[in-house]
Amino acid sequence: MMCSNAMKLSTRLTAPDTDQYFKREVQRQSILELYATKGTGQVSMRELASHLRVTPGAFYHHYPSKQHLLFDFIEELYENLATILSQPKPVSADPIDFVVRAHLDLYVLRPYHFKIALRDTPLLKPKHRDAVQRLSAQYHDSVWGILALKNAEQQAEPNV
Repeated sequence: MMCSNAMKLSTRLTAPDTDQYFKREVQRQSILELYATKGTGQVSMRELASHLRVTPGAFYHHYPSKQHLLFDFIEELYENLATILSQPKPVSADPIDFVVRAHLDLYVLRPYHFKIALRDTPLLKPKHRDAVQRLSAQYHDSVWGILALKNAEQQAEPNV
């Protein structure tokens, strides 16, 4: 069962209901699933266009490259991680429990994002790979910041 953090996140990540937005999100989800199941490197632009039942020209009009799509998915994952970790945690919540639950909840919402981020990041061009490394470092800093609070709280507690 998802905790309220994930439910708030999924609500916040939803854009206004429009036909065009919905169609684009269905396409993105379809591409994400294809990347996750076959591997980004194994999917051609023509195959993506065929998978979406559009012409290659129409596909290129909306999506400049597989690299951009892959980077968008990975960037979206790190943005989601940053959002969920920046939410106020309940005062009584254990920081370690908060971080673990936040990750598990997000994994339930975005399993394909995690899969391609772990497997396909090396396929990115250096510019995008560097951007992902920066996002990863920011994410790790956030996690360590939360966990440092736990350590500080434990050290501040009087020994009984």
